[in-house]
Amino acid sequence: MNIKQPVGILIVEDAILTARAIESALKNFGYEIVGFARSGQEDIETATRARPDVVLMDIQLEGLMDGVSATHRIQTILDIPVIYLTASSDPGTIRRALHSSPYGYITKPFKEQDLHDAIENALARKKVKKEINR
Repeated sequence: MNIKQPVGILIVEDAILTARAIESALKNFGYEIVGFARSGQEDIETATRARPDVVLMDIQLEGLMDGVSATHRIQTILDIPVIYLTASSDPGTIRRALHSSPYGYITKPFKEQDLHDAIENALARKKVKKEINR
């Protein structure tokens, strides 16, 4: 029997209420929240420990490391898909974020269905990438 494991998501968001709204939306779709982080450094530590399937990353975070810098490190060290979920939508930030090769970019406020679609797309892209690299 093949039992499918729930998809593990790490939420990186420094606003508690926003993190809880994201958590609620994800749980409605059956995803498992494997952790929360409020800073780039905490994100890397949590991702290393929890090994999520996907990281939802805000760009503006507490501390010295923003979400774009944290994304570069996570994708280099751990090769985990990162989707930006952020209120940052100015052209300079978007350009900088896209250079980190995210698996998606969603602006806040978000629609739950857009979040679900981005996660499923990221998982599919990661699966294809893994098959190509065999």
